[in-house]
Amino acid sequence: MSDIWAIRDARLLEEEQPIVKDLREAGASITSVWDLVNSRSGYPNLVPILMKHLQLPYSDTKRDC
Repeated sequence: MSDIWAIRDARLLEEEQPIVKDLREAGASITSVWDLVNSRSGYPNLVPILMKHLQLPYSDTKRDC
């Protein structure tokens, strides 16, 4: 059963690479979109990038970040 979760996690990590790349290019010091959850610092400069990626066909798991 753990193989199923490992495969799922690998796919989700791969799926988020385009948005992580865009966010890092805009100055975000992240390795995952989950790093933005409960962040103490604001990131108004990242909102346009996040809005752009909301229009793209990500899985529901990635959209729930």
